[in-house]
Amino acid sequence: MRLSCAWSLLLAACTVSPLVALQLLAADYAQWGGSPTRNNVSAERNLPTDWNPGEFDRKTGRWDNTKAKNIKWVANLGSQTYGSPVVADGRVFVGTNNSYGHIQQYPRDIDLGCLLCFSEQTGEFLWQFSAEKLPTGRVHDWPLIGIVSSPLVEGDRAWFVSNRAEVVCVDTRGFYDGEDDGPVLGEYVPVATFRPNDNPVKALLGLLSATLDRGELPPEVRTAIQDAGDQGRAKK
Repeated sequence: MRLSCAWSLLLAACTVSPLVALQLLAADYAQWGGSPTRNNVSAERNLPTDWNPGEFDRKTGRWDNTKAKNIKWVANLGSQTYGSPVVADGRVFVGTNNSYGHIQQYPRDIDLGCLLCFSEQTGEFLWQFSAEKLPTGRVHDWPLIGIVSSPLVEGDRAWFVSNRAEVVCVDTRGFYDGEDDGPVLGEYVPVATFRPNDNPVKALLGLLSATLDRGELPPEVRTAIQDAGDQGRAKK
């Protein structure tokens, strides 16, 4: 039996939700419900029957563990978190939004669907999967909802559904294993979404095809994409 963690999601009186890990012995919980039966019942024995998450500062979100009981660690999530965390291979995975802004590339004011990965032992933030919001907005991708799917982990792969209604498979170790598993092949990537009455690029399709073959995006097409609601330039 190895030292692991179970968890409880709490809503603190600050702008983020803390992921609270209880200190106990447990096996992996690699999918919603723990197994394909979705029984949601743990076979572990002698588990704690009470706990206290401690206090959280309303302004800073800082955790005061003075009165905490049976809590192993606390990690900050986004402002809304609907999916259940799963635990596998020494990592905790949970879907949320980007309101905490864990990575410098995407500050907290950029709304994204996120899957966060933490160390099971320490609660250290390891990596984040980020999905941009759909350009159709509230019709298909409500603000700040984030990723609500609970991942399924098998081996070193995790599957989940993003806020863009895409089934995504990721390497659970990110780049921590020192391996780039290579480019995604055979997958269509939407460049822009146009409304039925829009007709901004018919005359540009030939130009677009020729320039994309050279790895370029002509200014005319870039402008059309911007007018359709997409940014039209890659983030660095």
